[in-house]
Amino acid sequence: MERKVVKKKARVLAVMVVLVFAVLVGRLAYLQFFQAEKYTTLARQNHMRLIPIPAPRGEMYARDGKTKIVGNKPVYTVSLVYLGLKNTPQVAQRLAEILSIDADEIMQKLDAQKLRLYQPVKIAANVPLETVLEIEQHRLELPGVVIDIEPVRDYPLGGIAAHVVGYVRQISEQELEERKDKGYRPGDEIGKLGLERKYEDYLRGTAGARQVEVDAQGRPVRDLGISKPVPGNGLILTIDHKVQKAADEALARQIKYLQENTKHKDAKAGAVVAVDVHSGEILALASYPTYDPRVFTKFLPEETWRELVEKQAFTNRALSAYPPGSTFKMVVGIAGLETGIIDPDKKMFDPGYFMAGTRINDWKPGGHGYVDLRKAIQISCNTYFGTYALEIGIDKIAEYAGQFGLGSVLGIDLYPGEEEGILPTPESKYQLWKQNLSSEQRKQLEEIEAKYKELIENAAGEKERQRLRRQLRRERQRINWNLVWYDYDTGNTSLGQGDSKYTPLQLACYTAAIANGGTLYKPHLVKEIIDHRHRTVKKFSPEVIRKIDVAPENLAVIREGMKLVAQPGGTAYYQMKDLPVAVGAKTGTAEVFGEDNHALIVAFAPADDPQIAVAAIIQHGGHGGTGAGPVVHDVLAAYFGGELVDGKWVFPSE
Repeated sequence: MERKVVKKKARVLAVMVVLVFAVLVGRLAYLQFFQAEKYTTLARQNHMRLIPIPAPRGEMYARDGKTKIVGNKPVYTVSLVYLGLKNTPQVAQRLAEILSIDADEIMQKLDAQKLRLYQPVKIAANVPLETVLEIEQHRLELPGVVIDIEPVRDYPLGGIAAHVVGYVRQISEQELEERKDKGYRPGDEIGKLGLERKYEDYLRGTAGARQVEVDAQGRPVRDLGISKPVPGNGLILTIDHKVQKAADEALARQIKYLQENTKHKDAKAGAVVAVDVHSGEILALASYPTYDPRVFTKFLPEETWRELVEKQAFTNRALSAYPPGSTFKMVVGIAGLETGIIDPDKKMFDPGYFMAGTRINDWKPGGHGYVDLRKAIQISCNTYFGTYALEIGIDKIAEYAGQFGLGSVLGIDLYPGEEEGILPTPESKYQLWKQNLSSEQRKQLEEIEAKYKELIENAAGEKERQRLRRQLRRERQRINWNLVWYDYDTGNTSLGQGDSKYTPLQLACYTAAIANGGTLYKPHLVKEIIDHRHRTVKKFSPEVIRKIDVAPENLAVIREGMKLVAQPGGTAYYQMKDLPVAVGAKTGTAEVFGEDNHALIVAFAPADDPQIAVAAIIQHGGHGGTGAGPVVHDVLAAYFGGELVDGKWVFPSE
């Protein structure tokens, strides 16, 4: 009996063995004949890597086409290939210790790359040689770590023109999503600010790739082929590097001086813009506080980033709007000349104030006595411009201010773009204060507006329409006093105070248009785009925004007055007197409620044959001449060939 049972079990076991063997043979045959290509490919991928080679970004040159402002240099980079291994967190922790960074940051980068198995994720750039050697010493503990040599940004002239050139950093997840169709990968660098961002598509270049064979730990064994990257296109800028350097240094130096040696302790920020009056080319554009783009070529500690953000180092104040102070007075003069209300040779007596619904004082107690237009510009007489502004009317003043580009976007090729500013008018004031009404007040106003709109449309004659408009004005006043424009607003606007806000860029272009005889050019920073062999890809020619409708003789009178500003008796004489050319200028002191005044100045030179126009502001810097004048002086000194020797500007003829 037992023998039969044993035989039966043996037969069952034999059948099972045959079945298992048949399954194995079948599976082997299936894999051999039907899945051979698939697994051959997987095996090849397991020991071969396609490693992207980033393209060098296009370089940036000063206007001479030779002086490099932004270039590239080769540095060591450390990447980590995601292999799907269980010990990846331990590898990340060990690598973080060597690189002195946070392991969580490494894991976050790897998590973003998980869908791309075997693709390297850049962990750090500009890694010192000693760190590279330490990684090599611990190679067995760091499977998947790749050391490579890649180009990073280099700044041969240091940190000048930071707000012009901008900076690059690794692409964010949001940017990666926005540009997923443009071939970007996690870890790629992308322009964040300035020209780096504005011309990203030109500067980026085309990445190459290297195919390598690796061992079981992801370490390269041998190269199997390479596709070379194509460098990005370069930019020849309009920037004069000597003038730009002077602008950057003058801003920092003047702000430090004001803080340490005057009562203007809150003078902590400012900007300056210099423009070619005949083309709109930006010769220099500086903002303070600034930052050094070189900090982004290596690991940036979180505390350093926070410090830069807190002091608003990335804010481009050259494109931010400020009250213009008395630099606006030339607009009033032009409007008065064009309407025939101002006779440039007729003298007005200044008792030290003028009436505009209320008394508005001149900056000089007791006044300036008798002044004509030229002298009013020279000494910045509030009474002269305020009195005539009431006669000219805000509509005409706003019309000419708008023609000169004040209160409008000029379209400079920079990221982020400029603020529009505010050109005050009765309508702009109405819209501004309308937003501040309560919902109940807004409802009342809408009912009143609808009522009077119908009445005015059906009125019998102009006299009746005027009466209804006066009634509408009183109804608006009843709801909120500030909904209505007053003589005080006109007087205040004529002095560049109140709601007026314009950017230093706008002020520079406005001054250039006065200097060149009435042409407003579009400001721009790039003259030419070139490929990596310096062949022209694209050229940029001067672009006229508009020819300003002002008689040449009237602009000549304004220039004569501005020339007097930089001569004895003028508000900028002491700041400009040592320059080798005559200067036309206008200072401005903009009041800031509850704080120190902003200091502003605009200028052009040479006064009789203008080439360059400059505008500068020092926030809370006090008087325009003493606060901002030295900055414009240094910019002009550099432009006309001066050199700063032991704190004094020396010119070739000296």
